This record gives sequence, C-alpha cells and structure tokens, in this order.
Amino acid sequence: MKRLLAAGLLLALVVCAATVGAQNQSPPAHMLKGLTSTDVLVALGEEDLTLKRQLQTDVELRLRQSGITVSKGEADLFVVVNALGRDEIGYAYSVRVELKQPVMVLANRVGAIATTWSVGGISTTPTSRFAASVRNDVRDMVDEFINAVLSMNPKK
Repeated sequence: MKRLLAAGLLLALVVCAATVGAQNQSPPAHMLKGLTSTDVLVALGEEDLTLKRQLQTDVELRLRQSGITVSKGEADLFVVVNALGRDEIGYAYSVRVELKQPVMVLANRVGAIATTWSVGGISTTPTSRFAASVRNDVRDMVDEFINAVLSMNPKK
C-alpha cells in the first residue's frame, strides 16, 4: 500500500513538473511585429488594492523605460494573478501575462480580439513574501514580453 501511495505521489509530481515547464516556454515573438503601444490591465483574484496598484505602476514604468508607449487602443497587456493560501502556511499562486490584439480570421475575414502572446507560471511563497514574490514574477514575465517586442521591432 505504501509503495502504491509513493508511486502515485511521484507520478503526480512528474505531471505537475511537466505542466509547469510547459507553461514557462517562450511564446513566438512574430505576433509582436509593429507593436508600439499597449494598455495595461491588472486583475487579482484577491482584491488587494495596494498590490494591484503596485503591479500597475511597475508594469507601466518598465514598458515606458523600454520605449513602449502605454495608451489605450492598439493592444491590451493583461496581468492576471490568482492566489490561494492561508496566513499560517503561505500561498500558492499563478501569474499570467498576455497580450490581446485585434486579429482577422482568414477563413471568413471577421475581426476578433485574440491572445497573441502569453507567458505564465505557478509558484508558492510564505505569506510574508507574497507581494514581493508576485511582483518579482510579474517583472520577469514583463521583461520577457519587452525583450520579445524589442526583438521584433529594433530601434532604427
């Protein structure tokens, strides 16, 4: 019985590790060609207004510092954070950064809004480090987005 339980636990860990690894693969950057501006929208599963404002400011500042204009219209960069936890044991959370842009469906020439670039992952952290951990993960993912945009739109 103990062997069966251990084997089941090992299988679950392998499946989880494979899933996390798949989530962290870099998406193709070619969908970012010509992108010069984006709006930033932050959503948190838990309404922590302080963290939400910090993330909004962090992301907008990093985009502006890299030369990407922050404005409404061309595209929307979504930062989505979901967390589950307790003060005494810490948090498990997911972070997703995704760009949504207008696209044209070739089969019927209908316009739509679609996710054209995204990256995400899951993590755990002690309660005392929750905000800092989320901000670091978002920063890393936004930096990946910025690098992808700049690789497809080199400065002249």
